[in-house]
Amino acid sequence: MLALSCFSCLGSVSAFAAENTTLQVGDANGDGEVDIDDVTYMQQHLAGRQPGASDEQIKAMDTNGDGDVDMDDVVLLQYFLAGRAELVEPTEPATEAPTEVTEAPETTPDEPTEEPTEVTEEPTEVTEEPTEVVEPTEEPTEVVEPTEEPTEPAEEHIYSVAGSVDALGSWDATNVSTEMTKGDDGIYTFTTALDAQEGAMFKIVEDHSWDVAYGDNGNNVVFNVKSACDVTITFDPETKEINVTGDGVEYPITFEIEAIRAVGNGDGNWLNGSAWDPADDINMMTEVADGVYEIKFENIDASFSYSVKCAANGSWAANWGIPKDSGFTPENGVAFDAGWDGDNAVFEVEDDGATVTVQLDLTNFDYASKTGAKMTITVDYPED
Repeated sequence: MLALSCFSCLGSVSAFAAENTTLQVGDANGDGEVDIDDVTYMQQHLAGRQPGASDEQIKAMDTNGDGDVDMDDVVLLQYFLAGRAELVEPTEPATEAPTEVTEAPETTPDEPTEEPTEVTEEPTEVTEEPTEVVEPTEEPTEVVEPTEEPTEPAEEHIYSVAGSVDALGSWDATNVSTEMTKGDDGIYTFTTALDAQEGAMFKIVEDHSWDVAYGDNGNNVVFNVKSACDVTITFDPETKEINVTGDGVEYPITFEIEAIRAVGNGDGNWLNGSAWDPADDINMMTEVADGVYEIKFENIDASFSYSVKCAANGSWAANWGIPKDSGFTPENGVAFDAGWDGDNAVFEVEDDGATVTVQLDLTNFDYASKTGAKMTITVDYPED
């Protein structure tokens, strides 16, 4: 079966931080607590609905410490609140005092103290005929210019693993303990011991930054550990091929959908008050047709920022939202391409008492390419 994950709405959130207050990482709204309200505040900020954030709030929103505030920071904060990752303290760049260059004083050469000696002898007359120059009988060898420019050595990068558990770096791109080792064949390798688990995830990051990262067609690499074992991850920088091996490893995994649940910023009747829990049966979706899953929520209050995703099999390993980094806003009642491991689908309810229906259509979903899923969010209002 396939999975969906839903994220919460962006409701009205107040900011509490004074301009000069130092905030802990993740405390986006500055109220002294790191909680789901900070996730909502960050979503509003990225949507342009919180323009008054202070410099300290901007620093607090950079949860992965890469110097930028984007959806990666929102996702990491959600993982942190679910107990699945740690936040990263930003580091200040080191500054080095410039070295003063002292120029050597100019020196003037000493003037000669003696007059040059005058030559008093006449030059000796040459009495011998000059030797005849013999012309060479062979043409000189032609010098062949090289046809190719010399090749510059390729730039060396550092590759490391950033993933869902401590042994895989806890999504921390700066973690040096998960750096990969380059072999003589140019393939990078990392090996660690893992307990039995379903849905372990990771990406390969370049030079300890999320600016360049590699996965499964842009998504997280997902694998299962059927029994505790040493897990080896390999990466080929030339082909970008990633592989996972081990005695108890299942990769690539055989994907079967057992259940689909709606997940998001549950509050009140929306998502039955359950927030960001992909295993909560209260939001189990019903298979209304082969590969089509649906759930309905009634008497929903007005809000401009409800968030939702769909997750499979009780974990975040397989989930759908809007395509990642697309900024797409779903249109009421219109199906859209659901992005595998994408961003939260954010929508608006204009009036109280609405009925919201979430549908995930996996009829044409292809697990190898992670494409083909469709998602529809429909908001109906009571008749006057």
